[in-house]
Amino acid sequence: MSKTYTPASAYTPASALGRNARLIYGTIAATTWFGFSATVIITACDGYARGNVDPGMFGASAPGWSGAPTRLFETFSYFTEWSNILVAVVATYLARHQGPASNWWRALQLCATMMITVTGIVYAGFIGPYKELSGWDYLTNPIQHIAVPLAMVLAWFITGPRGGIDRGVILRSLVIPVAWVPFILIRGAITHTYPYGFLNVEVLGYAVSLMAIGFTLVFALVCILIFAGFDRWLTRRAQH
Repeated sequence: MSKTYTPASAYTPASALGRNARLIYGTIAATTWFGFSATVIITACDGYARGNVDPGMFGASAPGWSGAPTRLFETFSYFTEWSNILVAVVATYLARHQGPASNWWRALQLCATMMITVTGIVYAGFIGPYKELSGWDYLTNPIQHIAVPLAMVLAWFITGPRGGIDRGVILRSLVIPVAWVPFILIRGAITHTYPYGFLNVEVLGYAVSLMAIGFTLVFALVCILIFAGFDRWLTRRAQH
Protein backbone atom coordinates (compact mmCIF):
# COMPACT_ATOMS: atom_id res chain seq x y z
CA MET A 1 0.00 0.00 0.00
CA SER A 2 1.41 3.40 -0.98
CA LYS A 3 1.89 6.09 1.62
CA THR A 4 -0.39 9.11 1.65
CA TYR A 5 1.18 12.51 2.26
CA THR A 6 -0.64 15.65 3.23
CA PRO A 7 -0.12 18.30 0.51
CA ALA A 8 0.34 21.96 1.35
CA SER A 9 -3.17 22.72 0.14
CA ALA A 10 -4.57 20.47 2.89
CA TYR A 11 -3.43 22.88 5.60
CA THR A 12 -6.33 23.74 7.90
CA PRO A 13 -7.10 27.48 7.59
CA ALA A 14 -7.91 29.59 10.61
CA SER A 15 -11.61 29.64 9.72
CA ALA A 16 -11.73 25.86 10.31
CA LEU A 17 -10.23 26.06 13.79
CA GLY A 18 -13.58 26.50 15.46
CA ARG A 19 -14.82 29.14 17.83
CA ASN A 20 -12.97 27.93 20.93
CA ALA A 21 -9.65 27.62 19.12
CA ARG A 22 -9.98 31.06 17.61
CA LEU A 23 -10.84 32.43 21.04
CA ILE A 24 -7.65 30.88 22.40
CA TYR A 25 -5.54 32.54 19.72
CA GLY A 26 -7.40 35.79 20.26
CA THR A 27 -6.51 35.66 23.95
CA ILE A 28 -2.87 34.93 23.10
CA ALA A 29 -2.83 37.83 20.65
CA ALA A 30 -4.29 40.26 23.19
CA THR A 31 -1.87 39.13 25.90
CA THR A 32 1.15 39.35 23.61
CA TRP A 33 0.22 42.77 22.22
CA PHE A 34 -0.29 44.00 25.78
CA GLY A 35 3.10 42.71 26.92
CA PHE A 36 4.88 44.18 23.91
CA SER A 37 3.08 47.54 24.09
CA ALA A 38 3.74 47.84 27.82
CA THR A 39 7.42 47.06 27.22
CA VAL A 40 7.70 49.76 24.56
CA ILE A 41 5.89 52.40 26.64
CA ILE A 42 7.84 51.67 29.83
CA THR A 43 11.10 51.64 27.88
CA ALA A 44 10.35 54.95 26.17
CA CYS A 45 9.49 56.54 29.53
CA ASP A 46 12.65 55.10 31.11
CA GLY A 47 10.48 53.28 33.62
CA TYR A 48 12.60 50.18 34.08
CA ALA A 49 14.99 50.17 37.03
CA ARG A 50 18.60 50.82 36.09
CA GLY A 51 21.44 48.67 37.32
CA ASN A 52 25.08 48.06 36.59
CA VAL A 53 25.70 47.41 32.89
CA ASP A 54 28.45 45.01 31.88
CA PRO A 55 30.84 46.11 29.09
CA GLY A 56 29.43 45.49 25.63
CA MET A 57 25.85 45.00 26.82
CA PHE A 58 22.61 46.88 26.20
CA GLY A 59 21.36 49.22 28.90
CA ALA A 60 23.81 52.12 29.02
CA SER A 61 21.56 54.69 27.35
CA ALA A 62 21.22 58.23 28.64
CA PRO A 63 18.48 58.66 31.26
CA GLY A 64 15.18 60.35 30.48
CA TRP A 65 13.77 61.23 27.08
CA SER A 66 17.18 61.90 25.55
CA GLY A 67 17.97 58.20 25.80
CA ALA A 68 14.59 57.00 24.52
CA PRO A 69 15.70 56.40 20.89
CA THR A 70 18.63 54.26 22.03
CA ARG A 71 16.51 52.30 24.49
CA LEU A 72 13.81 51.66 21.90
CA PHE A 73 16.35 50.57 19.29
CA GLU A 74 17.80 48.15 21.83
CA THR A 75 14.34 46.85 22.72
CA PHE A 76 13.49 46.18 19.08
CA SER A 77 16.80 44.34 18.68
CA TYR A 78 16.09 41.63 21.25
CA PHE A 79 15.23 38.16 19.94
CA THR A 80 12.55 38.17 22.64
CA GLU A 81 10.78 41.12 21.02
CA TRP A 82 11.08 39.66 17.52
CA SER A 83 9.50 36.42 18.72
CA ASN A 84 6.74 38.18 20.67
CA ILE A 85 5.87 40.45 17.74
CA LEU A 86 5.67 37.44 15.44
CA VAL A 87 3.46 35.55 17.89
CA ALA A 88 1.17 38.57 18.21
CA VAL A 89 0.83 38.89 14.43
CA VAL A 90 0.28 35.16 13.83
CA ALA A 91 -2.16 34.75 16.74
CA THR A 92 -4.13 37.77 15.52
CA TYR A 93 -4.26 36.26 12.04
CA LEU A 94 -5.41 32.86 13.31
CA ALA A 95 -8.09 34.46 15.49
CA ARG A 96 -9.53 36.70 12.75
CA HIS A 97 -8.72 35.39 9.29
CA GLN A 98 -11.60 33.83 7.37
CA GLY A 99 -9.91 32.64 4.17
CA PRO A 100 -7.28 30.02 3.33
CA ALA A 101 -3.74 30.58 4.57
CA SER A 102 -0.85 30.98 2.15
CA ASN A 103 2.39 29.04 2.44
CA TRP A 104 4.03 32.11 3.96
CA TRP A 105 1.42 32.27 6.73
CA ARG A 106 1.96 28.58 7.41
CA ALA A 107 5.67 29.26 7.65
CA LEU A 108 5.09 32.26 9.92
CA GLN A 109 3.04 30.15 12.33
CA LEU A 110 5.78 27.52 12.47
CA CYS A 111 8.43 30.23 12.82
CA ALA A 112 6.53 32.02 15.59
CA THR A 113 6.08 28.80 17.54
CA MET A 114 9.76 27.92 17.16
CA MET A 115 11.08 31.39 18.03
CA ILE A 116 8.92 31.78 21.12
CA THR A 117 9.96 28.27 22.21
CA VAL A 118 13.63 29.26 21.91
CA THR A 119 12.87 32.48 23.82
CA GLY A 120 11.23 30.59 26.67
CA ILE A 121 13.84 27.85 26.95
CA VAL A 122 16.88 30.14 26.67
CA TYR A 123 15.39 32.49 29.25
CA ALA A 124 14.50 29.67 31.64
CA GLY A 125 17.90 28.00 31.32
CA PHE A 126 20.44 30.76 30.80
CA ILE A 127 19.00 34.20 31.62
CA GLY A 128 16.16 33.99 34.11
CA PRO A 129 18.09 32.25 36.92
CA TYR A 130 20.62 35.11 36.95
CA LYS A 131 18.27 38.04 36.38
CA GLU A 132 17.01 40.07 39.33
CA LEU A 133 13.56 41.52 38.66
CA SER A 134 12.43 44.87 40.01
CA GLY A 135 9.69 47.41 39.35
CA TRP A 136 7.96 47.05 36.00
CA ASP A 137 9.96 43.89 35.23
CA TYR A 138 7.46 42.00 37.38
CA LEU A 139 4.73 42.93 34.88
CA THR A 140 6.30 42.51 31.45
CA ASN A 141 9.03 39.95 31.99
CA PRO A 142 6.78 37.00 32.95
CA ILE A 143 4.39 37.81 30.10
CA GLN A 144 7.03 37.84 27.36
CA HIS A 145 9.30 35.07 28.64
CA ILE A 146 6.92 32.64 30.36
CA ALA A 147 3.20 33.18 29.68
CA VAL A 148 3.38 33.78 25.92
CA PRO A 149 5.81 30.90 25.19
CA LEU A 150 3.74 28.42 27.21
CA ALA A 151 0.43 29.60 25.75
CA MET A 152 1.62 29.55 22.12
CA VAL A 153 3.18 26.10 22.35
CA LEU A 154 0.16 24.63 24.16
CA ALA A 155 -2.17 26.21 21.59
CA TRP A 156 -0.14 24.70 18.78
CA PHE A 157 -0.38 21.21 20.27
CA ILE A 158 -4.03 21.46 21.32
CA THR A 159 -5.73 23.46 18.58
CA GLY A 160 -3.48 23.46 15.53
CA PRO A 161 -4.06 24.34 12.74
CA ARG A 162 -2.79 21.15 11.19
CA GLY A 163 -1.28 20.05 7.90
CA GLY A 164 0.57 21.73 5.08
CA ILE A 165 4.06 21.77 6.59
CA ASP A 166 6.35 20.65 3.80
CA ARG A 167 10.02 21.30 3.04
CA GLY A 168 9.28 24.69 1.50
CA VAL A 169 7.36 25.83 4.57
CA ILE A 170 10.19 24.66 6.84
CA LEU A 171 12.77 26.61 4.82
CA ARG A 172 10.58 29.73 4.85
CA SER A 173 10.20 29.44 8.62
CA LEU A 174 13.97 29.89 9.01
CA VAL A 175 14.13 33.24 7.20
CA ILE A 176 13.39 35.51 10.17
CA PRO A 177 15.64 33.88 12.82
CA VAL A 178 18.50 33.60 10.32
CA ALA A 179 18.03 37.26 9.35
CA TRP A 180 18.28 38.26 13.02
CA VAL A 181 21.88 36.97 13.19
CA PRO A 182 23.55 39.35 10.69
CA PHE A 183 21.34 42.17 11.94
CA ILE A 184 22.55 41.80 15.53
CA LEU A 185 26.18 41.29 14.49
CA ILE A 186 26.24 44.31 12.17
CA ARG A 187 24.43 46.37 14.77
CA GLY A 188 26.94 45.26 17.40
CA ALA A 189 29.90 46.08 15.18
CA ILE A 190 28.58 49.64 14.88
CA THR A 191 27.38 50.27 18.44
CA HIS A 192 29.70 47.82 20.28
CA THR A 193 26.74 46.59 22.32
CA TYR A 194 24.87 43.28 22.30
CA PRO A 195 21.59 42.01 23.79
CA TYR A 196 22.80 38.82 25.46
CA GLY A 197 25.93 37.85 27.33
CA PHE A 198 26.58 34.76 25.20
CA LEU A 199 26.63 37.01 22.09
CA ASN A 200 28.84 39.72 23.58
CA VAL A 201 31.60 39.97 20.98
CA GLU A 202 33.26 42.77 22.93
CA VAL A 203 34.03 40.34 25.76
CA LEU A 204 33.93 36.86 24.21
CA GLY A 205 35.23 37.58 20.72
CA TYR A 206 33.70 36.45 17.44
CA ALA A 207 34.76 32.81 17.68
CA VAL A 208 32.86 32.11 20.90
CA SER A 209 29.90 34.30 19.94
CA LEU A 210 29.53 32.65 16.53
CA MET A 211 29.73 29.24 18.17
CA ALA A 212 26.90 30.23 20.52
CA ILE A 213 24.88 31.50 17.57
CA GLY A 214 25.51 28.24 15.72
CA PHE A 215 24.27 26.15 18.65
CA THR A 216 21.19 28.37 18.93
CA LEU A 217 20.36 28.01 15.23
CA VAL A 218 20.80 24.24 15.39
CA PHE A 219 18.49 24.14 18.40
CA ALA A 220 15.98 26.27 16.48
CA LEU A 221 16.11 23.86 13.53
CA VAL A 222 15.59 20.90 15.87
CA CYS A 223 12.53 22.64 17.33
CA ILE A 224 11.12 23.23 13.85
CA LEU A 225 11.64 19.60 12.86
CA ILE A 226 10.00 18.41 16.08
CA PHE A 227 6.98 20.65 15.52
CA ALA A 228 6.76 19.61 11.86
CA GLY A 229 7.03 15.93 12.78
CA PHE A 230 4.32 16.15 15.42
CA ASP A 231 2.14 18.11 13.02
CA ARG A 232 2.43 15.42 10.36
CA TRP A 233 1.77 12.68 12.92
CA LEU A 234 -1.28 14.46 14.35
CA THR A 235 -2.59 15.18 10.84
CA ARG A 236 -2.33 11.53 9.80
CA ARG A 237 -3.86 10.42 13.08
CA ALA A 238 -6.85 12.71 12.53
CA GLN A 239 -7.36 11.25 9.04
CA HIS A 240 -7.74 7.69 10.33
